[in-house]
Amino acid sequence: MKRLSLALAGCLIAMVASAQTLKEGTVFINPSLTNLGFNSISVKASDETSSTSRLGLQARAGYALMDDLAIMAGLGYQSVSAEGTSVGFFNIAAGARKYFLVPGLYGGANLVYGTVNVNSKSSYNGYDDDDFDYYAGSGSNSTNGNTLGIEVNAGYSYFLSKHFAVEPSVSYMYGLSTKVSGQKIGLSVFSVNIGFIYKLDNVISFKK
Repeated sequence: MKRLSLALAGCLIAMVASAQTLKEGTVFINPSLTNLGFNSISVKASDETSSTSRLGLQARAGYALMDDLAIMAGLGYQSVSAEGTSVGFFNIAAGARKYFLVPGLYGGANLVYGTVNVNSKSSYNGYDDDDFDYYAGSGSNSTNGNTLGIEVNAGYSYFLSKHFAVEPSVSYMYGLSTKVSGQKIGLSVFSVNIGFIYKLDNVISFKK
């Protein structure tokens, strides 16, 4: 029985060791396409809630402080257009990622700061009350805002080679403070993402 227990313990240690995804000192890049397939954005303002969809890109980089624990930083841009209104969202993010015992499985959290630009187009037509002339035209309006939020994410890095992995993931961002034209709104974003990771540890390494 004792031998069996030792054998099982040895197997467990071997599994844990083989589950390592990132080695200390690894540098990697992590571009991804956001909201590929399904996404949900909820915006609440003046007791009204609306949702829409978006498509965007993000590029992040990471550095493994220790085995399977990395700090992350990056940039992102998303845009959406519907019914004459277009919204552009540029953001920067910083946080951490932790890989678990299952090889490639990770969870992470980021602090996200972004700027929002909203462009809306409107058309008008009617008759002048004085000379009954018909008139028509169009106009546009642009407003800006900013948001600060917390993002949590989870995904799986499937390595096709030693340095390259395809990475499906999901993320949820909750807006702690979002204002557009001075008006405070509620913002939450759920995304399904597809991206990849390329390890640069064969090129760059800060580990001595």
